[in-house]
Amino acid sequence: EERAAVIASVIHTEEVQFFATLDTGMGILKSHFEKGSVDVEASLAFRLYDTFGFPLDLTRTLAEARGGQVDVSGFDLLMAEQRARSGAGKAWSHSDAESGIKSWAGQDVRPVFTGYGALVERDVRVLASAAGPEPNQTWLAISPCPFYPQGGGQCGDRGVLELADGTKVAVLDTTRPYPEGIALLVDKELCAGLA
Repeated sequence: EERAAVIASVIHTEEVQFFATLDTGMGILKSHFEKGSVDVEASLAFRLYDTFGFPLDLTRTLAEARGGQVDVSGFDLLMAEQRARSGAGKAWSHSDAESGIKSWAGQDVRPVFTGYGALVERDVRVLASAAGPEPNQTWLAISPCPFYPQGGGQCGDRGVLELADGTKVAVLDTTRPYPEGIALLVDKELCAGLA
C-alpha cells in the first residue's frame, strides 16, 4: 500500500513535469509563429529538445499544421555535434567550470531539496552564484530547490526558473558538486523573449 502511494506520487510528478515541458515548448513556438514564420529552423528545434525536452515530433506536427516544416537534417547535425561534445563536455563539467561551485562546500551553502514534494517553489533565495562555462551562463544555488541533481546514473533536471519580475531563465543542468550541494547551470539568453 505504501509502495503504491510512492509509485502514484512519482507518476504524478512525471506527468506534471511533462505538462510543464509542453507548456514551455508551446509558448516558445507560439512566439516564433506569431512573428510570421511557419518553418522552424534547426537551431530552434534543437534548443527546444535539448534545453526543455520538447519532442521533435511535436515541433514537426505544430509546424506542419501551419503549412511549415522543421529543418530535421540540420537538427540531426546539431544533435550529432552535441553528442560529440558531451564526451568532451565531461572534462569541463567536473573540473575547471565546477571548481567555483565546489568551493561552496566550505561556505556552508546547503540548498534544501524539495523536488519529491514540490515542482514549483516560491520565496526562493539565491544562496550562491559562480561563473558558468560560457559568458551568458551562471551556476546558482537556490533554496528551497525543486531541481534534482545528476546522480546515480540519472541526468540532472532541466527546466525554467521564473523570477519575481517575470524574467524566465533556462536551467540547462543540475549537479551535485559536493554531498549537500545542488548547483543549477542557468542561461538567461536561452529564454529571452519567452512569454
